[in-house]
Amino acid sequence: MNMTRQFGTFCLTLLMSIVLTTQSNADTFFFIEIFGEVEFNQISGGQLGNVNVGESVYLSALIDPSDFVDSPNFPTRGYPLENKFGPGLLLQFENEIVTLQDPFPANATPFFVIRNNDPAVDGFFLSTNIDNPFGIPLDQTGVFTQFTNDFSVTYLGDTLPSLNIEEAQGDYDFTGLTVFNWTINDGPFNPLGIIFTSMHITEYFVDPACPFDLGDVNHDGSVNLLDVDSFVTAVLTNEVICEADINLDGIVDLLDVDPFVTILGGG
Repeated sequence: MNMTRQFGTFCLTLLMSIVLTTQSNADTFFFIEIFGEVEFNQISGGQLGNVNVGESVYLSALIDPSDFVDSPNFPTRGYPLENKFGPGLLLQFENEIVTLQDPFPANATPFFVIRNNDPAVDGFFLSTNIDNPFGIPLDQTGVFTQFTNDFSVTYLGDTLPSLNIEEAQGDYDFTGLTVFNWTINDGPFNPLGIIFTSMHITEYFVDPACPFDLGDVNHDGSVNLLDVDSFVTAVLTNEVICEADINLDGIVDLLDVDPFVTILGGG
């Protein structure tokens, strides 16, 4: 599970690096991590057909705390998972990674939604509707329609103090949990089911002082073989060059080598 989480975090951060490192007016975001395990899979084709029962599942997304929409009907608040955050969302199994449908359906927005005292419960869900958990389309096509990721968890009504993502920071598991649903749906059918185990909401700080993409260690605007010498030098000397700190642990060392090779390979 730790390797899955680290790889998922790296993939999401890499895909978002171009845009996020250019935002100077919003340095603090919130990282959503959801963990589970595949309970059943009746999908026979495509990437999702390769997923096996018992595999770990890791869903990750990044949101801007200043960008949200409040429902006029319910005590819910939706935080968009928009293109400005790269892929918006990564759904990672042990050997497969899928993301949002691209292009996303017209006039639709994927949201991470917080519900507070609605009417006497708290919780979270992913949806294209901030009132109800309707799921969000993925980049995989089912038999009847585009596959959607449906996720919702409901907790006791005193779990959350407000609709603010800042106040929702923390770890969530089965404590106070009343209902959960995590399925991959094909129209009205849910051919892949996932057992929810935990969710984590943490602050994520973007470094505005790092003007180049991860891996562009020689600062020429591209990530390619010309960066290898500069990267190797940074690793050998432990020089903290933010573009060489591929795994974002604040240190440039051997742990950055594998993800750097992945970038060079276009992975």
